[in-house]
Amino acid sequence: MSKIKLDEGSQVFYQWWGKPSVDSNKPIIILLHEGLGCTAMWREFPEALHKSTDCPVLSYDRLGYGKSSKTKYGFKMDYIRYEAEVLLPQVIGQLCQEKDFILFGHSDGATIALSAASCMVKRPLAVVAEAPHVIIEEVTVEGLKQTQSLMETGDTLYKLSKYHGERTPDLVYDWLECWLSGEMKQWQMDDLLSGIDVPVLFIQGDEDHFGSIAQYEHMVGLMKTKPDLYWIEKCGHIPHMQYKAEVMNRFICFFEEILARSRAE
Repeated sequence: MSKIKLDEGSQVFYQWWGKPSVDSNKPIIILLHEGLGCTAMWREFPEALHKSTDCPVLSYDRLGYGKSSKTKYGFKMDYIRYEAEVLLPQVIGQLCQEKDFILFGHSDGATIALSAASCMVKRPLAVVAEAPHVIIEEVTVEGLKQTQSLMETGDTLYKLSKYHGERTPDLVYDWLECWLSGEMKQWQMDDLLSGIDVPVLFIQGDEDHFGSIAQYEHMVGLMKTKPDLYWIEKCGHIPHMQYKAEVMNRFICFFEEILARSRAE
């Protein structure tokens, strides 16, 4: 099991699909998982991404998730910014050999990726933001309440325990308590969005129970560069699983545009 130690002493689990080579100038694609996810929950997507691009793909479990150590910071109102400003740069610094990278995040991971594109010293070549949340909508709150109900009445908590072990209840309810708290209704990241000047591909399904097109429209009004929009009909919150081929094809087009632009500079 591959792990690195962060400055605070906690250990982070990571996994490669094709390691970076000193002889290659291919960028690294870094996957950032969803709010209750982990590396294993990306399933076959990282391998498919690696084979389709011939790029090394890296995924890691954030602290408190999967096979990584328990988090000491917890889910405070600014945990997204903390992940982007403090923890993600340490992971990249230890594993990516100063190579260029693209951030591909889903849900919470997408929001962290966008935040990192604004605040990190070494910026990504580009960001893929799949179902991010940049504002709290009514549909976001309702989606969180539905998730809470599923945890209390269904077998979702048991299924998640296969990935997060005995700490699953604490992880789930601490995360839900954070996002459903009164102060989080006013949460936004406008200051970070206004600092993004790298290409962004925004992916979302029209049946996403956590967000609507308002997420994209809010980003467009603040970012220095207009994000590309890939809007998928009859799709929920996990496009890379629900429309695997379509999402992969759209990413490849975006990826090739980024590489061409990078070579021209």
